[in-house]
Amino acid sequence: MAKIVGIGACVMDTLYTVPTYPKEDTKMRALGSKPSGGGPVATGLVAAAKLGESAAYLGVLSDDNGGVFLKKDFEKYGVDTALVEVKSGYRSFTSVLWLSADSTARTCVFDKGDLPPFAPCDAQLAAVREASVLMVDGNELEAAVAAAAHARENGTQVLYD
Repeated sequence: MAKIVGIGACVMDTLYTVPTYPKEDTKMRALGSKPSGGGPVATGLVAAAKLGESAAYLGVLSDDNGGVFLKKDFEKYGVDTALVEVKSGYRSFTSVLWLSADSTARTCVFDKGDLPPFAPCDAQLAAVREASVLMVDGNELEAAVAAAAHARENGTQVLYD
């Protein structure tokens, strides 16, 4: 099982690089755009996997375009998704980010989607028990608190971002 497991935000980001922030009610051509996985826990798990540590996401994703992208993105970087619950008929957590080339500032507009709250099953709690670290970020708060209590009982450290 994974050494680091995480419960929290998993966001389908669309990044737009713009020369500068546009004025209201105008059009502007972006310098570039790309999809990216995001969210504090999701980003932390990918970073851990890139550094060679075993990592797994525990949560719920939709089967819409955003959820499919996020699951594949995790897998591309070596994050285990075997304990991800995929639900049909829901909207994923998504965001659009404007990255200003001139000021290097960013602006984020997000839609949390409508996925039901994550409730860890026995297999997911076993993954928490067997891990060295549980990462949480304040999203999926009820599940994170329950998993953190379970982690504490079993000697798993909890990292809150």
